[in-house]
Amino acid sequence: MKSLASSAAAVAALLSFATFAETQASATATAPNASASVSAPSSTATSAAGTAGTATDAVSVASKLPIPNNPFHLRAGFSVPFMPGNATAGTPNGYGIGAVVEPGFAPTDWFLVGLRIDAGVIAAIGVSGSGASVGLTVPVATQLKLELGLPGTVRPFLGVGVGPYFLVNLSASGGSGGAGAGFLQGTYWGASPQVGMDFGGFRLAALYHFLPTLQSANFFALELSWRT
Repeated sequence: MKSLASSAAAVAALLSFATFAETQASATATAPNASASVSAPSSTATSAAGTAGTATDAVSVASKLPIPNNPFHLRAGFSVPFMPGNATAGTPNGYGIGAVVEPGFAPTDWFLVGLRIDAGVIAAIGVSGSGASVGLTVPVATQLKLELGLPGTVRPFLGVGVGPYFLVNLSASGGSGGAGAGFLQGTYWGASPQVGMDFGGFRLAALYHFLPTLQSANFFALELSWRT
């Protein structure tokens, strides 16, 4: 009986050991799958980080691309006119102030076509031993303008405007020979050649307003303007 009981105990121990070994083998086989499932999110995160880096690089490259220039220009400023006097006629030099507006279109960096609207007030006062004279001239010009310039931020340029001048002139004089007054009003065709320099959006220029049929009204002007 003791021998039979010992044999039964040995068989039970062997069955228990076999069951334990099978359980360990099953656990070992499923471990790699669990590791793979854990590593999958890491691979996804790496892919997302790479996509974000590519998008950042694209934005950086786009920010470095040149911004196209706006071909439509609007320039405004003021001028200081100077109207030379005539010693023979006894008219003194005239000085004044003016304003200018220039809308234009520039299809290239070196060529512009547009309009020029220029208005000013020029006063002249002269005193001599024989008497005194005063004058007031108000020129208003509306012109078609062409302009050529070198490309770049700081650049020289040449321009010319052609169109009608509406002009009003008042004058008065008095002296030992008597006193007199004059009034002139009319529209005269003229031109205004211009040369100057652009400093970014600012411009410094010199002009000569030439009226062929009324040369006594010709005058120079210094202009300071800026692009808006």
